[in-house]
Amino acid sequence: MTIGNSIDRSIGSALRRARELQQRSLREVSRGADITATYLKKLEESQVAEPSPNILHRLAGTLKLSYADLMQLAGYVVPSDKDSADTRPDALSVALKSADLTPDELEHMVEYLSFLKRPRP
Repeated sequence: MTIGNSIDRSIGSALRRARELQQRSLREVSRGADITATYLKKLEESQVAEPSPNILHRLAGTLKLSYADLMQLAGYVVPSDKDSADTRPDALSVALKSADLTPDELEHMVEYLSFLKRPRP
């Protein structure tokens, strides 16, 4: 999600979007990751400064997200082969990867996002 020129790179946004795209409840995801729904809500609201890598690993598995992407969004250093100065993923791309979209659905999402980014008169 972009706001002005800033890219939303919060772990909370990525987790919430992934959960919502999969139409899963806080309780369902928290059970799968063996954490409380309250803790997951705090993670989604970016109220946890340093989430445990173990919890991020369980959430990645439960939400079918990249563990490395979650670690980067949480501020952990993850080795990368990329030479780019900023290789951190944005929360929307992480969440979309978890949505299990067909190629046709993904194309429609890209078209819709392009429409939303167009300048308004």
